[in-house]
Amino acid sequence: DAAGIELPLSVVRPEQIFVRMLEPPAGARVPHAVLIDLAAGFYTRCEPSLGRTRASYIDYARDRAVPDPDHLDEVIDAATVRDVRGLLETRLPAYASSPDAGWQAAWYTLTPDAQPLLGALEECPGLYVATGFSGHGFKLAPSVGAGLAQLMTDRACTGFDASFFRPRRFNAQAGPAGRAFGL
Repeated sequence: DAAGIELPLSVVRPEQIFVRMLEPPAGARVPHAVLIDLAAGFYTRCEPSLGRTRASYIDYARDRAVPDPDHLDEVIDAATVRDVRGLLETRLPAYASSPDAGWQAAWYTLTPDAQPLLGALEECPGLYVATGFSGHGFKLAPSVGAGLAQLMTDRACTGFDASFFRPRRFNAQAGPAGRAFGL
């Protein structure tokens, strides 16, 4: 806002639960693969180094807006714990006897289509943005960094599809590019 530039961003607060990880089958490192259940609207993945399994909703629309990103309320809603645990136990019944292993709240910066804004802002020559990653920025950093460096030096962008992630795509007649859950 200080520069007078507005971007279509919001900050939301996803909540995640943890349960003790199940014992893997003989010869396996984890008891199950990453599970994304689109029908039920949740995901789960094992974290063997921490001895736990993470589970949460996948739909950002369920996440509460963060009115002041300088102050994160780290307590998660009891209904989230109950409901996500219920989804996990329904899909993988063996978790019904697995003890709780904690929870966490985080911040995600979102765009309207849950895809990042990457590239130059035409209204401010020389300014490039990389924001709104919906929690995926760290894993995408190598290709985003390479692609932005290419754009900044007037080379063809091979790190990502620059037209798909253009910062002003929401002003375009074609509308946003992403889909539900950022997929």
